[in-house]
Amino acid sequence: MANPTNITLLPITALTGSGYGTAVELTASRSCVSLRVSSDAAVSLRMETSPTGAGQWSPVGERLIDAGSSTSWTAAGLDRFVRLHWTVLQGSAICTAAGTAEVVYCSPTDISRFGAPADGLEELTPSEYADACLASTDEADGYIGGAYTLPLSAWGSDLRLHVAKMATLLLFERRGWDPGGPDGQIVKGRERAIEWLNRLANGRLKPPGIIDSTPETFDGGSSVYSNTKRGW
Repeated sequence: MANPTNITLLPITALTGSGYGTAVELTASRSCVSLRVSSDAAVSLRMETSPTGAGQWSPVGERLIDAGSSTSWTAAGLDRFVRLHWTVLQGSAICTAAGTAEVVYCSPTDISRFGAPADGLEELTPSEYADACLASTDEADGYIGGAYTLPLSAWGSDLRLHVAKMATLLLFERRGWDPGGPDGQIVKGRERAIEWLNRLANGRLKPPGIIDSTPETFDGGSSVYSNTKRGW
């Protein structure tokens, strides 16, 4: 997992009508959540995000949880705060939504910018986009960890670009594609990304935008830890 920390957006509780769960702050460069949601009665959930936790909240996605069921829900490209709005469709419901907040090096929007236009993957869900961002970040960390102390607290557009290329291929594999046609460019994009990560892992590349978890050391012998920054 990409530097996870546990979060709970809805504790196990009885819900009626509609309302909001507690707003949770996604600290330390985290912009992705991976949740397990369950309910004993039908409930509609809407995820929202905000840069400040107050004022305007933006919708991220919606889920209808059937009675007596559970599902996974991943969302990426989130601002600093996230919350759930719930509506119980009939009577009351015992519902919970908990999981982890994660660091990801690219967002679903980056996939459309750097990987492939959104209309080429329009049948895939936002959660599938987020899963691809998360899995590609995990894979990239296998290389980055050879040269830097994880977790990263900041990174540049170069790492964002290459991880988005990797995530694009995962989405095309899920959708179905023709490697002998234009889709073959997606494979080349991933190959270039892996080549770039190999150079980074071998010390032949030092991207200026990367800040890792190594303590800053000064001549006096003391060390301090820099303030955590979000990775964009």
